[in-house]
Amino acid sequence: MRIFENISPMLLNEIHTPFDSEDYFFEVKLDGARTIAHISKERVYLQNKRFVDITDTYPELKNINKQINGECILDGELVILDEQGKPIFEGLQKRAHIKAFHKIKRISQELPAKFVAFDILYLNGEDLTSLPMIARRKILQNILTPDNHIEISQGIQGKGISLFNIVKQYNMEGIVAKKINSPYIIGKRTSHWLKIKNWIDEDFVIVGIVYKDNEPKDLLLGQYKDNSLVLRASIYFSFNKFCMKTIIDFAKNNALSSPPYKYSIIDINKDSVQFLEPYLVCTVEYMLLTKNLGMRQPIFRGLREDKAPKDCLLPKAFYKKII
Repeated sequence: MRIFENISPMLLNEIHTPFDSEDYFFEVKLDGARTIAHISKERVYLQNKRFVDITDTYPELKNINKQINGECILDGELVILDEQGKPIFEGLQKRAHIKAFHKIKRISQELPAKFVAFDILYLNGEDLTSLPMIARRKILQNILTPDNHIEISQGIQGKGISLFNIVKQYNMEGIVAKKINSPYIIGKRTSHWLKIKNWIDEDFVIVGIVYKDNEPKDLLLGQYKDNSLVLRASIYFSFNKFCMKTIIDFAKNNALSSPPYKYSIIDINKDSVQFLEPYLVCTVEYMLLTKNLGMRQPIFRGLREDKAPKDCLLPKAFYKKII
């Protein structure tokens, strides 16, 4: 492992019930963007899950290396917080798409970002990934001095149920459970790290726009089963103006004459659809699944650049519904 090379972060399995165990360290799951931070004395380099350099998008983080004693690679979450200290996903999404320098500078003052580190992979030439999670966390605490732009994630050992109840009380996303003796496994999803969500959210590939009276009405959303794209859902196109413009602008140059998916779970009138290249990824939040496996009260949370389309996977519960 070398500093500034592409790093795929360790991934989490999902379970649905919180638990207590002294074998696990529990953290609040932050509603942000997973980010790998490469830190040297001379520079800070921020990389998202698609290996995109996002450093210039967040100029307020350019000096976080001054808060760290050593050259290192950190795993963490990029967040924007409200007055109560809760992450604002919409604010982060708004920032992610701004490219003009003068606009970036202005919005970095209006909606400042913070990097919340929860793991360290590398320090001063040494690969730390084989160390136990709890040992890596202690190293991180020893080298990082928190300030307004960088801090270490908050958590507690053993008491997952209590933490989850606090998360529910404040209507936050959920918690993460990490086995204290687990190594860091780059780019792999394992049972060492678990996520327990308060609300259910899923990531989808946008595969089409449904029109009514020449106006966009619904989005068609897909997920992958193996290497095949499956049409999973249609949701009402009631999004903020920025997201709508981004999707419509993408459609102008990336429309397809036929569906990009191989299978479907829902029936649609193809005559009213503009099919799209399967590139844009979005997050949809919902209360629960209905008996027919539909999403109850789905809410479009926004577009995300930190996830690849083929990482949007169809849950196995839907395999039997493929037509």
